[in-house]
Amino acid sequence: MDDQTIFAQTLNEYRAKSDPEKVASVYAFVDLDGDGQNELLMGDQSNRGGYYISGVYMLFKKKQIAPLGISYAASGGGVRKAVLVYQDGYVYTEEGSAANPIFHGRLIKIVGDHYIIVKEEDFSLENEKAEEKFGLNQYAPLNTDTIQWQVL
Repeated sequence: MDDQTIFAQTLNEYRAKSDPEKVASVYAFVDLDGDGQNELLMGDQSNRGGYYISGVYMLFKKKQIAPLGISYAASGGGVRKAVLVYQDGYVYTEEGSAANPIFHGRLIKIVGDHYIIVKEEDFSLENEKAEEKFGLNQYAPLNTDTIQWQVL
């Protein structure tokens, strides 16, 4: 089965809720952990140029699509979610509220058709940096400029 077929439902859901007038949404199939199975990256146009990753999905246990993380910021200071993708299959996510400095962070590693949680815990944005708390500086960020993005 090809990537378009595997991730068809997720791509269709994104198409249904995307608004090309507001933001240019893109997607790409990338093998993040080098196992031969591509993951789905969703992207949105950055106000700094290029694209940022707004969603990461994988085929979990060869049966179902699993969302690994999304980036989202509610208007008016509500819920915030972020996803950062690193080389060798590492994905960091965090979520919280603009009204509360306590965020929940999770670092996972994609391993074939599943993932392992490397570290997961709450932390204070006021007193701690995710880079230090989760050791993110030891991982090389995925270069989004080299991804072959396709228009949604």
